[in-house]
Amino acid sequence: MNLIKKYPIAIIGILIVTICFVAIMIFQKINGGKNYTLELDANNTTGYLWNYEFSDENIVKVVKDTYETDAASEGLLGAGGTQIYEFKGLNEGTVTVTLTYQQVSSNEVAETKTIDLIVDKNLNVKEKSE
Repeated sequence: MNLIKKYPIAIIGILIVTICFVAIMIFQKINGGKNYTLELDANNTTGYLWNYEFSDENIVKVVKDTYETDAASEGLLGAGGTQIYEFKGLNEGTVTVTLTYQQVSSNEVAETKTIDLIVDKNLNVKEKSE
């Protein structure tokens, strides 16, 4: 007996699940994987800003670079906040991100941090654990 005639709903269900799975995989490939967000303490009222450099420009890019004043300090002169970077994977690999907290007018560096980011074949970005 023909399976399509005997189990039409099951066959249709399998086709729908397969189509959805393929669509999700295509969507992930087009839009990339999961981004990585890094939050750093900062205070933009002091003239110091975080800057970043990549060991390889072809692995990740910054898709978000914002500063948010701490909610408890909202409206206070000289209040601190958080610098937020979001990194999107471009290609599979590992990249070192060097971050410097420096005063713009004098190039005086107050702090330096480095992080290693790993981008997998699905373009998911995560921090390399030691």
